[in-house]
Amino acid sequence: MRVLLCGEGPTDYGQRNYESEQWVDGPVQIFIRKIYDGEIEIESIEKKSVLGLTLGRQFQGRNLSGHGGKALKLAILAREKRKDVAACYVDADKSSGESGSDPVRCKRRFEEVYQEIQRGFEPMAGQVKGLAVVPLKMIESWLLSDEQAFVVTFHEAIPKNSTRLTHPELIWGTESDPQSNHPKCYLRRVLSQYGYEIEGNLELFCSLAENSRVEILRSKCSISFEKFYNDMQGIG
Repeated sequence: MRVLLCGEGPTDYGQRNYESEQWVDGPVQIFIRKIYDGEIEIESIEKKSVLGLTLGRQFQGRNLSGHGGKALKLAILAREKRKDVAACYVDADKSSGESGSDPVRCKRRFEEVYQEIQRGFEPMAGQVKGLAVVPLKMIESWLLSDEQAFVVTFHEAIPKNSTRLTHPELIWGTESDPQSNHPKCYLRRVLSQYGYEIEGNLELFCSLAENSRVEILRSKCSISFEKFYNDMQGIG
């Protein structure tokens, strides 16, 4: 299976190494490979290259809201590159504040973003398969799911009360408050107990993703990762 992937930034799907011109993968590619049971080739493309695509006349005038335009352009590029799948990664909720932990509101927002992407894929149905990869919050939420991943990654016992989260995809808070439950803040506090920083640590993020168990992610992130898992099974 040949996949063209576009994400948000280095934290989720990596970045291009401009010295070697090679793409350095992020957690998203790792999760895709962990789920897909078969040969897979993933080409990653910078978001600016996708958004900069000018739509042909046959696609103009479509009322695509939110991330729909990005998904359509990605699918068009995937067809041009002879890919089987266009995979569009988007964080479902970036707005800050404690109200973002309400399950009903979170799921509603997740469905909105997910459907925006699916509507963007629709014009290319039959030519390219579309895969929406949408954490309920952000990639850090998924990385916080499996406490055993921290033990394997750091070869140390889990710091007390660090990663024992029942529903990691629901934690939220104000990003500017270091003590909040914003996923970035929470993960930063966990990593600091191991002596690591969260900023610019793509390799560490990848290690956590690689050492995370799919069954735990499906159980603890039952809204977003389970949807991603099931969609991957359908594509395969």
